[in-house]
Amino acid sequence: MKVGIIGAGGMGRVYARSFRQISGVEVHAVNDIDENRMKQLAEEYNVPVQYKSWEDLVEDPEIDAVAVCTPPAFHKEMTVKALKNGKHVICEKPPALNAAEAKEMADEAEKQHRVLMFGFQWRFLPQAEYVWNLARKGFFGEIYRARARYLRMQGAPAGWFRLKKYAGGGALMDIGVHVIDLAWWLTGRRKPVKALGASYDLLGKFEVDDTFIGYVLFDNGLSMIVEASWLQNWPNEIEIKLYGTKAGAEVTQLEICRKIEGITGAYVSTKPILEKRDTQLAKIKHFVDITNTGPTEHTPTGEDAVTVMKIIDALYKSSSEGTPVKID
Repeated sequence: MKVGIIGAGGMGRVYARSFRQISGVEVHAVNDIDENRMKQLAEEYNVPVQYKSWEDLVEDPEIDAVAVCTPPAFHKEMTVKALKNGKHVICEKPPALNAAEAKEMADEAEKQHRVLMFGFQWRFLPQAEYVWNLARKGFFGEIYRARARYLRMQGAPAGWFRLKKYAGGGALMDIGVHVIDLAWWLTGRRKPVKALGASYDLLGKFEVDDTFIGYVLFDNGLSMIVEASWLQNWPNEIEIKLYGTKAGAEVTQLEICRKIEGITGAYVSTKPILEKRDTQLAKIKHFVDITNTGPTEHTPTGEDAVTVMKIIDALYKSSSEGTPVKID
């Protein structure tokens, strides 16, 4: 497989490093608007071709797959054109500026019979897979509520992340999208029906939210609390908690709690120890694998991206209008 990377920034370098660790894969070309940055990546990872134009990269007949590692404002155009040129695509998160763009991307992938996967590497955390397998076996019973939190004390990225026209949103789009996707996937990919949200930009004074708090209701009655923040006067808080009728779980630090049958008021809490994993590498290896086998239940697909972006769209709309919003 020959791969082309659009975007030679931080994530572009992560992708170049990961692709090089996979047998049978060559990073064939790179593109970036910053020629010095493009040259540095090409030299460091022995990439033979440097394109000044991303259009030329996606039209290169030698390239089998494209990694889109640019600001979200460019995801749709680059992804759709790559798919039309017969390439498989892995696109960084958030999938797009909105659900309508994500749907165009998913539709084009289906039309071209090509793989479209998104960069939700949290699905490849060993503890996430562990909880997912338990959930599929019914260990938790009915999961009726979830809490998804990604809160940074000091963690506001600079540059285009703070500009609405490039990023589409702030903390919710940048890091909230990870915990929304993971909690939604772990709880069975249910259909969202209503959202309520509140956006804040009191500490950063950016064009976008530095903090977002939301509530999402799903068609089976499942409720999800979403919290995302780049800046807060409190230490970092990162957790995904699932509450079921038989047991509960905290995913990021992996703790399972369940009632002991036959003993009134007695519970047991366990903290399984799992081998660590390079989740970026696992994500990219999965992408390479499914270009041959097709998507699995584990894959963050184009259709998944549409639903995640519908949730985010509704949360932002609710915040703007000051009222709960139905999700179509």
